[in-house]
Amino acid sequence: TITASTNVIAGAIEGVTLDLQQAEIGTLTRLQVSLDKASATQSVKQFVDGYNGLMGTMSQLTAYDAEGGTAGPLLGDATLRTVKSQLRRELSNVVTDTGASFRTLADIGITTQPDGQLELDDAKLTAAVDTNFDAVGRLFASTGNGIAVGMDSIIEGVLDTEGQIDTREGTLKKRLDRITDQRESLELRMESVRERLLRQFNAMDALVGQLNTTSSFLSQQLAQLPSFKKSS
Repeated sequence: TITASTNVIAGAIEGVTLDLQQAEIGTLTRLQVSLDKASATQSVKQFVDGYNGLMGTMSQLTAYDAEGGTAGPLLGDATLRTVKSQLRRELSNVVTDTGASFRTLADIGITTQPDGQLELDDAKLTAAVDTNFDAVGRLFASTGNGIAVGMDSIIEGVLDTEGQIDTREGTLKKRLDRITDQRESLELRMESVRERLLRQFNAMDALVGQLNTTSSFLSQQLAQLPSFKKSS
């Protein structure tokens, strides 16, 4: 006999949580607990699709169009390159405690293609799930070195507060602040230079005006001087 204060019962069956919906006094209900192989297989397919989507996005961000001369916004970015390398390395991890003959993703039909994308052999995955359902789970979720566990740890280090992206953003923001300060300082210097050149130009313009006036005066004075001719 099990008693609970709510309709949710955990611990009655190891690894199973019961969410009770209704009951009829005196009526027995039979509960069958079985392996949901279809959902497990679908989860693996979603893992492959999710990884391929991530790699595709990374490739777009670091792409370079030689014909158009345009580059992705993160071309050459060290952080992105490091994350991609870590994830790829984790994919090739060997999980030793699966308790089965398959210890790598390739053993259950997931292989890496030359372009970095994953390809899934449905038949091989189905066979692995049918052969040893628990071992497939351990391949991904083993506490020690499960592939999904390792990749989750990598992503957590990237996305968490003070993670790689957060740190990178902080560095870039500081750099932008310095560039903004330098730009403002340059604008002030340029304004100072403009004002100085303007003063010099005005002074020169005034001097030229004075010289022109003096030249005109001298020309008039010289024109009024008497002419001297030699006696014949």
